[in-house]
Amino acid sequence: MFHPKEILPLKVLDALLVHMDDAVLVMSPDGVIARSNAAAAELLGFPADELVGRHARLILPKQWWSYWDSRLTELRQGNT
Repeated sequence: MFHPKEILPLKVLDALLVHMDDAVLVMSPDGVIARSNAAAAELLGFPADELVGRHARLILPKQWWSYWDSRLTELRQGNT
């Protein structure tokens, strides 16, 4: 499994996110939002600084939580 820091320096990642028109969230393997851009904040109705550090459950319907947790477990185990 890769980690974003291993691919792009965070400054480069942040610069890319600022200029993207599409909504983008970068999450940790535990489902915590590590980065977001303005388009994601606008789409989801949250200020960008309120998204970072929160669990993805913040933006998911409750009926998807179990599925999301199982996918995160698979990803942490290296199963994609």
